[in-house]
Amino acid sequence: LTQRAMSSDITAEEVKARTLFKSQKFAEAADEYDALYKQFQSEPKWLTNRALCLQSLDKHSHAIKLCEKSISLFPTWPRAYEYQAKSLRALGRLNDATVILKEGIETLSSTSSSISKTASSSADIERLEKELSTIQIHLHQDNIASQYDTSLKAPFFPGEIPIELLTPYPDMKLPFQLPANEQERLKKLVKFDFKLTQTAGKLESQSKTQEAVRVYVQQAKLGCTCSMSNLVRIYKNGDKGFRPDVKQAIYWAQRCLNHGPSPFYEELLGGVDKAIAACQEALGSAYRHGIGIERNLTEAKRFLSLAAESGDPLSMNNYASFLTQNMQYELSVSFYRKAATAGYARAMLNLGNELSIGRGCELDVKEAEHWLSKALKLGDSLAIQMLQKMICLNFQGVRRMKALEGVRDKLKLVKEMETSHGGVRPSTMLMEADLLLCLQKEEDELLTNLEVRNQLTILGESFSLPEEFASKKETTSASYKEYLLGLLMSHRRVTEKEKAAADAAEQACRVQPNAEAASACLKVGQIFGKKSDSHQADALRFFSLASSAGNMEGCFLAGVL
Repeated sequence: LTQRAMSSDITAEEVKARTLFKSQKFAEAADEYDALYKQFQSEPKWLTNRALCLQSLDKHSHAIKLCEKSISLFPTWPRAYEYQAKSLRALGRLNDATVILKEGIETLSSTSSSISKTASSSADIERLEKELSTIQIHLHQDNIASQYDTSLKAPFFPGEIPIELLTPYPDMKLPFQLPANEQERLKKLVKFDFKLTQTAGKLESQSKTQEAVRVYVQQAKLGCTCSMSNLVRIYKNGDKGFRPDVKQAIYWAQRCLNHGPSPFYEELLGGVDKAIAACQEALGSAYRHGIGIERNLTEAKRFLSLAAESGDPLSMNNYASFLTQNMQYELSVSFYRKAATAGYARAMLNLGNELSIGRGCELDVKEAEHWLSKALKLGDSLAIQMLQKMICLNFQGVRRMKALEGVRDKLKLVKEMETSHGGVRPSTMLMEADLLLCLQKEEDELLTNLEVRNQLTILGESFSLPEEFASKKETTSASYKEYLLGLLMSHRRVTEKEKAAADAAEQACRVQPNAEAASACLKVGQIFGKKSDSHQADALRFFSLASSAGNMEGCFLAGVL
């Protein structure tokens, strides 16, 4: 009963101390752990837990004394060695930290070999070895730095120091070769780096970008190229609650390239170090557009081509785009094809566009449709516009109409997919409006002159031909057909396709009132404006929408009405 009471007291006190620590009340938590040790001196964790609290208060000298006391009383308690090493490292005493960690590893290894080796003892030894590897990396950097300039302080900037100093992982390229057993420890550290980067990625997915960036910066300073490339991505594009910073993106890209590929990456994780290609692509794009750095097309081509040679699909697509801009069409098509074959949707879109107009390759409508359809399946809704454009350029009559109806079916699938992922995007709504108006136009143009006149008769519209169409020859001309269609459009009711297009354009403009939405509303307003007086209110509404989105022509037409 006495033992039970003591056990329950320890649990209650410990819970209180832990709660205080989690609330960052480190001084109060330290007092609680001190009280626990005075009451129950057989538990080694009370001393080291108090040391951890003191570390959080930057009282490393006091923490070291507690850890020394713990080691003298409980020499097989691994946390004492670990926490003492961390405090020594914080005070810059790296050699002393190395000694204490080696002592801890030796003590635990001899203890675990004399008795049955457990999973927990192996994990404890591994933790100490990981900490030892980290400290050896810092020692390695300090040794190299001292040979060049002892006044250098982190963070280092590219160009200030030799590449070796930015390479914390020693390998054959460096003048400082570590023994084989130390390299094995570094391999474990590379794996640990990768796990930490995955943890930061999970924080990003939970919109905890600030926390993720802290982890990435910590790992990047230790030379993790994957973390560097993630920092480039975040600083380049920004994120929720995190503003873009192009200069920081360029800094980390240059630092990653100065560092070079992480050793053991291919051996341990499979494949090449993709972080290098990502940073080459980011730096190449910065030079190409002159964002955050002086524009330099020669450097842009060099970095973009290096990134593309790595086989990264995004890099190959962006290099192909650069080549297209510089009218090297045949070479650009070859890189678009490589990226598309690798499964990159935007490359499929670009390749389909080049094939549809025969630029840098032979015109091939069938293959163009194949790649555009694949891009659409992968979620690139811009393929709808490309398909529509290709059909209008290469097909005529009934064949064009049927092809456009096929595009409409694909658009429905895109809308269903987007609806299941949070709602249809405004850009997709605008594509739908444009496609529907295009379909209505094709449907009208397929009508014969006689069919148009019959529809006008059904509508009760009597008309006399203008003098220019008096002769029989003129009544078969294209301008005569255009005149009849103009009459039909102005006198018939709004068609289903026109109404659906108007709804899509209006919805897109209300959600995202940009130039594209304004243009679509203007087009719909002009269609309503050509109809009878009953539709003038609708025309005014769409001109006003276009005007509110910044379209000056819509503003003028709204004023006229």
